[in-house]
Amino acid sequence: MHDRGRTARQIQESVEVVIAAMAPRPGAAMTGDTDLRSGLGYSSLRLIELMIALEQHLDLPPVDLAEAPPVRTVGDVIDLAIAAMPEESRCSR
Repeated sequence: MHDRGRTARQIQESVEVVIAAMAPRPGAAMTGDTDLRSGLGYSSLRLIELMIALEQHLDLPPVDLAEAPPVRTVGDVIDLAIAAMPEESRCSR
């Protein structure tokens, strides 16, 4: 599924669905402040798998993890996905 022409809210919802689906601790409560490691059980490897899944799901360019800001929370992942989304792929609605 490609999320071309999505609003920031729709991107957020898509990211949350992928994070929840891939979480090693399924069913855990999740907010923007939820820590991916302690709250949802993500390991370093699982975080890399999450980034690849989001790149494919949202049709994003590959994220250079060496240059990306630290990703600790669900909100960090959402912010990174929105920032990586090409401007022409975002709607203002």
